[in-house]
Amino acid sequence: MAELWDVYDKDRNPTGRTHERGTPLAPGEFHLVVQVWLRAPDGRWLCSKRAPGKPYGGYWEPTGGAALAGEDSLAAALRETREELGLELDPARGRLMWKFRVYDAFADVWMFECPFTPDDVTLQPSETCGARFFTSDEILNMLGSGADGDEAFMECSYAAGLFSLFDPPVYRAAVLPRGTKTTDIKWEDIPAVKVDRWFWRDDYAPETEARLCLIEDGGIALKMTCRESDPVARHTEYGDEVWVDSAMECFLAAEKGGRYINIEMNSAANKLVGVGEGREGRLSIDAFYPCPGVTVEKGGGVWSAETFYPKEALDAVFGGFECRVGARMWGNFFKVGEETAAPHYGMWSAIISPDPDFHRPEFFSEIIFIENI
Repeated sequence: MAELWDVYDKDRNPTGRTHERGTPLAPGEFHLVVQVWLRAPDGRWLCSKRAPGKPYGGYWEPTGGAALAGEDSLAAALRETREELGLELDPARGRLMWKFRVYDAFADVWMFECPFTPDDVTLQPSETCGARFFTSDEILNMLGSGADGDEAFMECSYAAGLFSLFDPPVYRAAVLPRGTKTTDIKWEDIPAVKVDRWFWRDDYAPETEARLCLIEDGGIALKMTCRESDPVARHTEYGDEVWVDSAMECFLAAEKGGRYINIEMNSAANKLVGVGEGREGRLSIDAFYPCPGVTVEKGGGVWSAETFYPKEALDAVFGGFECRVGARMWGNFFKVGEETAAPHYGMWSAIISPDPDFHRPEFFSEIIFIENI
């Protein structure tokens, strides 16, 4: 019997039509696929090996496949795991991590807590020929390595971001002497972090980095840089929706779980800056302190945005902040372009959310201000 898939439009709306596997989808048509990551209590991942007769036979991968007509995402994840590995997953122990759009498919990424061992696995010979636990580092070392015995793993653009959720990054940012002028900052000497976790869409990922430094008793300076030759900048009025342009963003909180500030900048030096404890009910920074300006430089296929928040602004927003060596903040850095030719969503600290959402302070990572070297 032919395998049928439900057909979706570009916005993931069901069209009411079905499609037979093995024939090309028409332009603008999509189907649903799932990837299922099985995580053991010791942090390793149970993966399967593709059968020799399949494309990329011999490669290791997370379990997964196409949803059948009438199936939702969770049902497909449970069925694929049952068919390929013979394992019955508990739906209550699963979490939908992200939704991607790739080529002619919507790909849902699931993670389940896995109480099983390889001895519990029953392989489906037409689909799988092995099952094994891997550490995160082993998988990262095998990605894109080519089909070389057991050392090849299917390419996965989000793998490093997935694994980083269990070992969050820490930014050791610089502290500059009291009285340092922002014009005297040698940004090339300031430690940088990369915005290199791409979720929801991964077909465009411009090289982006952020540099943050604290001036003792003075404030915090921020510079973000992106390798992008023609950044979109349609929104030029203060407070406009700059995130739909090509924008770089920095979210900062003075304490974990507290009020945070979102600083969003496009290449026209326009900005949107809000304050609050979550997405809802945010206030303009002007309710606390006049919004600092943004300086933009463009050239050579690169653009950068720089801004400075004096201690008075930080005190007003956070109810007090000590600009000194050893100070800590929590935050994230982003690259976004929601309504560009290639929509994209990049970040420093990975976020779990099926749909794009940067306002997730529970995934902020720690920033420690140490003396500059």
